[in-house]
Amino acid sequence: MSNEEKATKPEAEEPAAPAKKKLEIKLDYFQIALYGGPALTFFLIFFAVKYFLFAPPTHMEVREIINKKEVDPFKHLLIDPPLKMAEVIAKQKANERAKAEAETETMADGTIKFLSPRYKYYEFSGPLATNLIGSTKILTVNISVAVYETPMKAEDFYEVFEVFVPVLRSIVIMQIGDFTLEMAEDEPTVYQLRKYLLEAFNKKLRDLGSQPILKKVVFSSFVIT
Repeated sequence: MSNEEKATKPEAEEPAAPAKKKLEIKLDYFQIALYGGPALTFFLIFFAVKYFLFAPPTHMEVREIINKKEVDPFKHLLIDPPLKMAEVIAKQKANERAKAEAETETMADGTIKFLSPRYKYYEFSGPLATNLIGSTKILTVNISVAVYETPMKAEDFYEVFEVFVPVLRSIVIMQIGDFTLEMAEDEPTVYQLRKYLLEAFNKKLRDLGSQPILKKVVFSSFVIT
């Protein structure tokens, strides 16, 4: 075959590349409606309730409310001067009576100090002891209680309180009598015991008609031997 024939001979056609498949996304409208429908309905109801049922008051409505509060329905009435003076005298007498009833303390320089309420403690006489369940150990506790009162009122309260101490001691013995060694060594359990005793003491005092109410229960000692 001559060179001219080789040059004029059509070159063999190369095989065509396969066409690329287009990415098709098929939407399942039933699934979209099933999962998105409730959420869309909820938001529509939420916005409808917010903007139609709980609409904030307008500026004019707010101004009307303020103006109504500023209006004094009794401003047209004249104040009787003797009545006004009687009111002033009554307030002065009330202040004088409050000062006279208040507990005071005379300082070294002669000034008078008004005593404010403080925590006043009372310790039960004698310790309370019990055997710990499942152990040869013994738990011994000393208990103090406190009221938040001025010294005179606290002293008056504790004079009457001593009558109720035997009843309150029995409550403590009943509670620690169920303690095991693990419970006695567990700080959260001991804290819960103090909390329970405070509530139980106050309930018993209320039942017996005693006031004021205790504010704290403290273990002066909590010893395992």
